[in-house]
This record gives sequence, C-alpha cells and structure tokens, in this order.
Amino acid sequence: MVDNSLSFNEHIEGKIGKARQIWGMIRRTFMTIDWDTFPLLFKAFVRPHLEYANCVWAPAGKGTVKDIESVQRAATKQVPGLQRLSYPDRLRRLKLPTLKHRRRRGDLIEMFKMVSGAYDNDGIPPFEVAANSLTRGHCYKIRRPISKTALGHNRFTSRIVNDWNSLPDDVVESPTMNTFKNRLDKHFEHDPSVFDPDYI
Repeated sequence: MVDNSLSFNEHIEGKIGKARQIWGMIRRTFMTIDWDTFPLLFKAFVRPHLEYANCVWAPAGKGTVKDIESVQRAATKQVPGLQRLSYPDRLRRLKLPTLKHRRRRGDLIEMFKMVSGAYDNDGIPPFEVAANSLTRGHCYKIRRPISKTALGHNRFTSRIVNDWNSLPDDVVESPTMNTFKNRLDKHFEHDPSVFDPDYI
C-alpha cells in the first residue's frame, strides 16, 4: 500500500498491527514460551508480516524503524529469564538478529540475485558500475544514483550501495545463492549491528 505522497507509512502501520495481533494470539495459546520455542514461533508466525516485500517498502525515518523493531523488542521481553536483559543481549541469547539487520541482509540477497542473473534484465532497476570497481574491491561495485529527496536516498538503488560495495570478493562472487547467504552471515558474524539496532 502506498499513499499519494509515495509513502508506505500506512502499509507499515498495518503490518506492525498485524504482527502484534499474531504475537498476542501466540501468548494466549502457550502458557510458557522458552528460549528454544520462542525463535521458532516468532520466525514462523510473526516476522513474515514485518518482512514480506520489505525491499520495496523499507522504512526511511528513524521513528518508523523503531516502531517496527518494537514488535520484536516487546516480544523478546516476555520470554522467561530474559526480562531484565537489554534488548541486544536478549537477541544474542535467542540468536535472533534485529529486524533492521534482517532488512539489510534481504537487500543484499536481492542485489546478489540481480548481479547473478536470477532476474530478467528488464525487471531490475538500472545500476551504474563504479569507475574504480576494476581496480579496488570486487568487480560488481555500483555507483550511488543522484537524488535530491529523502525518498530518493532511501530507495533500493541508493541504500544498497555502501553495504554492497563493502562486501569482500569471496561473498559477492559466491557460486550459488545458498553459498552467498552462508558467506554473508559469516561476514556479519562479529558485526555489533546484527544484535543492536542503535549501533551505527
């Protein structure tokens, strides 16, 4: 859903509401949810509502990013034994990345699909190869498109540039999608932002 200002705010609010509703149903159904059960339930029934097609509607404002993250933040606080831990520590115990990191990971997976030929060329946005890509870093580096608006800065072709260009060769040049995902997760293994939405 998009409004007349090309904003996805109404869509995002609806997805947040739906995710909270589903989590509420889960809480009423299960008397207790332990550390092992929570990730399974949350990933299967709640997270998909906050992730489907988010490469298109990815939030731009910090407030909206925080609102989306609040669903997982509140849910993890209801797991017995984790209430007094900080949100990043709860996520580490549960081995769940932030929703913010999940969106970044999803963007990178989509970009890999584009450069590896998984999509028709007519169906992907145009990317300009960076001038220094032949001498520094991997050969699939891209240039950030010119944009004068906040919406433009947050579009896929703009927000993907830094993360994509910073990936090492062995990740970008993975032979298969599964290999790319495994190498990507290995690349982010010690990145503080995986479990901390406020880390810059």
